[in-house]
Amino acid sequence: MSGGRLLSKLKSLRAVMRLFGVWWSAEVEPESHVRYFAHRGLLDGIQLLIGACTLVFALIPLIIQFSPSGPATHAAWLVSFALALSALIWTGVWWFGPWPSRLWSILFTVYADVGITVVALTYSNRVAGMFGLNALVLVSVYAKFFETPKVLALHTVVMLLAVGVFATSIATGSDGDPYLAAANALAAVVSLMVTPVVIQFGIWMLRSDANDSMTDELTGLLNRRGLNFHIADLVGERHRDGAGAVMAVVIDLDRFKSINDAFGHATGDAVLVRSARRIVHSVRGSALVARLGGEEFVVVDIAPPEHTRGIAERIRAAISAPADVAPVTASVGVASVALADFQRIGAEPSAVLAEAIECADRAMFDAKRTGGDATAVPASTSKTVRCQPDCPSGGRCGEAVAVGGAGFGDRCRRAGEC
Repeated sequence: MSGGRLLSKLKSLRAVMRLFGVWWSAEVEPESHVRYFAHRGLLDGIQLLIGACTLVFALIPLIIQFSPSGPATHAAWLVSFALALSALIWTGVWWFGPWPSRLWSILFTVYADVGITVVALTYSNRVAGMFGLNALVLVSVYAKFFETPKVLALHTVVMLLAVGVFATSIATGSDGDPYLAAANALAAVVSLMVTPVVIQFGIWMLRSDANDSMTDELTGLLNRRGLNFHIADLVGERHRDGAGAVMAVVIDLDRFKSINDAFGHATGDAVLVRSARRIVHSVRGSALVARLGGEEFVVVDIAPPEHTRGIAERIRAAISAPADVAPVTASVGVASVALADFQRIGAEPSAVLAEAIECADRAMFDAKRTGGDATAVPASTSKTVRCQPDCPSGGRCGEAVAVGGAGFGDRCRRAGEC
């Protein structure tokens, strides 16, 4: 019975190995992790923490000078001092500089690996030096979050070589102890190498599941949750001056139910996929394209208000282009919101976006009421939010009113949202 369970567990390793293969070949963007922490206000704190760790790296070779197990030669002392000085420089980089580029991040990982290993090699006591390799765990943590699997693998190889050098040194010589070397090497392999790789693999799986929860299963576009998550990227660091506007385009396929009734749901799904593909090809690569549900799509991008009609018309024409099976048209509505509204203090980008989509949705229904296959743009598509002592829609004094052209209305909001 127990043997059967063991065999079953061993067979399950095949699935794990297949996932490892996918993980190894996956396109990982460490920059996305940086943006994730930046959007939550955590990146500066992480830089301070990394700088504090490099400061500890600078202190270790200085403190070990006073130990009987420390450097025994003048050359080893100079090497330790030089590495301590370089670690202080890196501390300043992390504390006072911006987040490093990809190249500098890789260089930092290599520097930390080499520096920690070299400092450990300056110890006159090899067992103590091997214990010093535990500092490489901190480099593993950095690589797990901010580097690719291949860089983590390179880091793991460096650790394996370092452990091998120390194990050989402990096992050989007149006072060699091969059993102590083997025991220390096994402990180091598990703690320094296997654990970091397994943890990053687990993080990758969780991240993949999280990404799946932000995309529409049928079309591969963003869903509403994904759209709300990525809007901060769109209106963020590249547009800090607040100039420009955010365009929201709502697209609804005309008479889509009749396609399902006439051709079946499989064909209806194919029409949705085809329409999604045509929308993506009609807009910039930086635009956010999402399926909100059913036959409704939305495009969000940075664009001058005077260009929004042309962009919307291009999308409508692409969807309505001839098709071999079940051609379809679309009704399109557009709204434009000042970029500064997204970036004002206390603003929640997803909430501002929801208002823009609501306005574009009203315009889309205006287009649909004309018979469909049309684009509707409010008379004024530039929306702003201002605080007034009087609210024209009957709200209390001091509330805020959303003002704009046709299609936006005069709905009041609390002054705290201004």
